Amino acid sequence: MRKYTKEYILEKLRETATKIGSSFKATEFERVTGIDRDLVSRIFGSWYDAMTAAELEPIASRRSITKPELIAQAKILAAELQKETLTKTEWKKKRIYSEGVIRRRFGSWPNFLKEAGLKIGRRRDIPNDELLAEMGRLHNLLGKKISTNDMNSRGEFSSNIYIRRWGSWKNAWSCYLDSPYVISSRKPQEIDEYKQLSKRYFGEIINIHGLLHAPVNELGVIYLFALASKRLGYNMEAIQSEFPDAVAKRMLPGQKHWESIRIEFEYESSSFKKHGHDPKGCDLIVCWQHDWKECPLPVLELRKIIKALVEEK
Repeated sequence: MRKYTKEYILEKLRETATKIGSSFKATEFERVTGIDRDLVSRIFGSWYDAMTAAELEPIASRRSITKPELIAQAKILAAELQKETLTKTEWKKKRIYSEGVIRRRFGSWPNFLKEAGLKIGRRRDIPNDELLAEMGRLHNLLGKKISTNDMNSRGEFSSNIYIRRWGSWKNAWSCYLDSPYVISSRKPQEIDEYKQLSKRYFGEIINIHGLLHAPVNELGVIYLFALASKRLGYNMEAIQSEFPDAVAKRMLPGQKHWESIRIEFEYESSSFKKHGHDPKGCDLIVCWQHDWKECPLPVLELRKIIKALVEEK
């Protein structure tokens, strides 16, 4: 039995469009290609999403449902579920209009929730595969290397999630290009970029126990701080993927009591502002390089104290 991939089905959808027009039913597609329409729905989530991924217009969406009608349906469903937000899974279970319709009308799922007056849910521990698959969807949709602006305006997730997970947007893109979710037709420019991104870069030699080179990204800062935290007077309580990055305890100077402190890790302190973090939700920025003169929070610049840490070995 032939194993159908998304790429193969997309190719057949577009071939069918050249034969019978850009809008056709699932039954017509099955008749022309012999590919089971239920199989297409299982692979893409729905027939609507398959047609949208192929940049075609599903027959059922010809009615041109309006944004106010979609917003009304969202509010009704939220009221039924007694929730202040909605997930795509909840939307699909009710067999309401597909994600493709939402993307065409609102640009992205978060934008849809915002216009409907619902809260934008913040998921924790999103699997890497799900993040990379969303990159692949946008890459296929836009036909170019996607930027942080593309992800923020048209993607399901914020670009900050990718930057936090992989240290930078470049690292995230590199990981995507090496994943099974990358679209099959890479452009020569993208291949050259991938080769560049595949190179490893190292910071200056610091030779602290457990780390030879200085950090070159946020993940390196986290690792270095973890190595040195006890010598710096911090006991780590938790590290998480959401803001703030960590919760720790430190002893108050000249006292016997400990205080809880919320920490955000950045390679450069100015990234705290670039990522749009709220200073009220954090007590300390730990970074490699402090380059934010107007910073409203205390900053622990590891670069300046590294010599002392090395001497303590």
